[in-house]
Amino acid sequence: LLVVGLSTAMLWLDAPDRRQAIRVLIAGHLLAFCLLAGWLWPMLEMHGITIPNDASFPLSSWQDLLPATLRPVFAAGLVALVLCDVPLVRSTISTLQAGALRHFFSSAGLAALGFLAGDQLGLADIRFFPLVWLFTAIASGWMAGLALSALSSVAFPRVMGWARALLCAAAALGLLGWIATHVSAAPDWALWNHAGLDSKPQWRNLTRTFPAMNGTLWSPRLVFEHDPANNDIGSTRTLEALPMFLGHRPVLEGLYMESALISPAVYQLQSELSARPSSPLVRFPSGSLDVAFAAQHMNFLHADTVLLRSAVARQAVESSGLFEKTAESLPFAVYRLRHFDSQLASVVSQPIRIRPEHDWMNDAFAWFRTRSRFSAYLPVYGAPESLANAQTAGATPKVTVRVLDRYALEFETTALGRPHLIKMAWHPRWHLRSRGELFKAGPGFMLVVPEEPTIRLEYGYTAVGMLGILASGTAALGLLVYILLGRRLLAPLAAGPSLARQGGSYLPLLAAWLVMVAAGVWYATGAPERVYSRAWESMRANRYAEAAADFLLAYERRRPQAKKEEALFWLAKSSELAGRFDEAAARYRELVENYHGYWVPESLYTLVVLDKVTAGKIRAEAYEIRLREEYPNNQWAQKLDNVK
Repeated sequence: LLVVGLSTAMLWLDAPDRRQAIRVLIAGHLLAFCLLAGWLWPMLEMHGITIPNDASFPLSSWQDLLPATLRPVFAAGLVALVLCDVPLVRSTISTLQAGALRHFFSSAGLAALGFLAGDQLGLADIRFFPLVWLFTAIASGWMAGLALSALSSVAFPRVMGWARALLCAAAALGLLGWIATHVSAAPDWALWNHAGLDSKPQWRNLTRTFPAMNGTLWSPRLVFEHDPANNDIGSTRTLEALPMFLGHRPVLEGLYMESALISPAVYQLQSELSARPSSPLVRFPSGSLDVAFAAQHMNFLHADTVLLRSAVARQAVESSGLFEKTAESLPFAVYRLRHFDSQLASVVSQPIRIRPEHDWMNDAFAWFRTRSRFSAYLPVYGAPESLANAQTAGATPKVTVRVLDRYALEFETTALGRPHLIKMAWHPRWHLRSRGELFKAGPGFMLVVPEEPTIRLEYGYTAVGMLGILASGTAALGLLVYILLGRRLLAPLAAGPSLARQGGSYLPLLAAWLVMVAAGVWYATGAPERVYSRAWESMRANRYAEAAADFLLAYERRRPQAKKEEALFWLAKSSELAGRFDEAAARYRELVENYHGYWVPESLYTLVVLDKVTAGKIRAEAYEIRLREEYPNNQWAQKLDNVK
């Protein structure tokens, strides 16, 4: 969407009559914007509540950018580009074709710029590069065809049609043969997937546990252990399809991890029950095996059953005494939480703390994964401060489920005016149809303060969504009327002069290309991942002072919180290895006070160690207490006993 939309600016720069071109482009963009409105406008509206995919794509060599399967196509395009200097070939390319080819190459350049800048703009950089291949391949194949047509008309003037057909067939067969010799993974992958689940080695053992996990759409949720060994049931993600086999029972992981508001909490819980967790969300790094905390989180997330695969996780769960085994078919085992008392809707019993709505997802994740915060209060976002005092004492409240539907929830309550936690993900399309107020609570659930005994929530459309549907319908109807009246939408393009160059200067387009090249060089040379890689080269060569300088640059330039935390940790570690203990302690302290990700336990441990080295200058007693209380099962907490 970004590349196609922005690349049309190149059409405007390449048009001799830019006034007419801008009218055509604006009309085309407005038409597309309105036709897509039913889908595009809600996507733009919900952009702020999605989780950015911040993972960068590390390059191992130039072959990552130029795969062998595309080299013949690009080589043919390069040869055709050279042949364009031959008058015979150049004369066969029409003005409109030349303009289209320039546009494809401009679009490929813009996609390449997106790849170089994506990580720094908060976009998934790797998703831009396939467009470089696509646009360049189209333009290369087109130019090669034009050149082949022109040359064949001279070489075989009397049998040009047959010669062209034979040359095209030879080129196509040669390309297919080349591709066939360089493609290996895709056929195996396709055969493995299309063979079906029944053919997978461990599928039968997994199905034996299904009766113990069966339920309905409104049963308590199921959580499963992530394990790379699950490839033997088809894929590491096969278990996401469990609702298809368990009567639509909900499972705490889904395909759309970037758009589910409680994804950070789900992957945190999954890591607490997994020997080898996945932690796919870069901004929200998961934890490690911690069965006691997992039991609390399961109860809160309305999940009472866990499916385990690894011997390590099974042993940890069985030794905890918090679960009972309900089924086993090794290597799989199913366990149920012993003291499960969660309700889908219940009156909030713990203290409420009102938190600002800005950056709420980071705050909710920090609350969810921190023991002291999780047990102390429930965060509610964007609510008035008076809500914190709404938990008045009285008779034991009673909440009864009346309607549970995909598009409607209805509860009866005796606790009017008191906060009710609905353990389903908040979303702008949920509307409170009864009297009361609806807020967002940690880790992304809905919180309702009812003003009448019936709480009714309906999943519908936002105002933007309704306007989008109306705009799409109106635009489609208008386009149909426009065509039926005998007009041609593409008449300005068909006429030629409006968007196709008939003459004039190429300087605006060349200037745009130069700007793209300069921006690409600037983004490439200043990329935080490039600086981070350079810092690691210095670390491996034991040049710790140089590494610290580059880690500092990476820390300042990285955008995602988890990546900044990682760079800050290695900045502290390189300073420590360089003998700058005061500087290292300051950086470790900055990390444990401002971040809550993967590197906090080791940083707390290192502060305790540095306190011994610096003869108590750090005063690390509080850090030691925090490490033992917040991360009791972490390897760094267990190493504290060895610190003399």
